[in-house]
Amino acid sequence: MSIPETYCDTFGNIVVTGNIVRIELSSLDPTNPDQSNPKLETKSRLIMPVDGFLRAFGMSRQVIDKLVEAGVIRRTPAEGK
Repeated sequence: MSIPETYCDTFGNIVVTGNIVRIELSSLDPTNPDQSNPKLETKSRLIMPVDGFLRAFGMSRQVIDKLVEAGVIRRTPAEGK
């Protein structure tokens, strides 16, 4: 079975309404001629309950910790608080 994949460069916006979190998945606008001022366009939205968002955040934090341990990224002093 093939699972569809979605690529995004970043989250464009995150909005919480009640117990629902809406995350805009955004990519750089390829038609923007001004490379010094990149523009994002929303490609799709990920909609999930708050508890699912919190679980995803915890998983993301674990990945970040592993990247730090491997030396791929470094924490700045402000991030260590």
